Amino acid sequence: MDTRHEQQVRDTVHRDTAADADLSRPALDAFARALHLSGRDLTRPAGSAAVLRVDGAAGGSWAVRSDGRAWAHTDATDGAIGTVTMSADTFWRLATRGITPDIARDRSTLDGDADVTRAVTEILSIVW
Repeated sequence: MDTRHEQQVRDTVHRDTAADADLSRPALDAFARALHLSGRDLTRPAGSAAVLRVDGAAGGSWAVRSDGRAWAHTDATDGAIGTVTMSADTFWRLATRGITPDIARDRSTLDGDADVTRAVTEILSIVW
């Protein structure tokens, strides 16, 4: 069963997101690849970074950096002007719109530039 269908079954029987990092990590990584689109309407000085941190075994850190016009993925999290930290379950649900950005913000820790952290929590990676 692919991770998308597994999560649908888990939701149906009111179980948490799959905790197995081998199942969840690739999906979360794929979802985070849409992060550069979240800030497409937000201009920040070149070198500014936005960071998403996802807690847990399946989690990790993803960052995008501004060139002054657009955002692009980067491995470096230095120069972060906004950081959002959330659980894997919150990120999974946010990225697939199982929860709204407002609910995700309530469940997350937001540090730094409010517009940048808001943009990070507007991520939409997949619609089913």
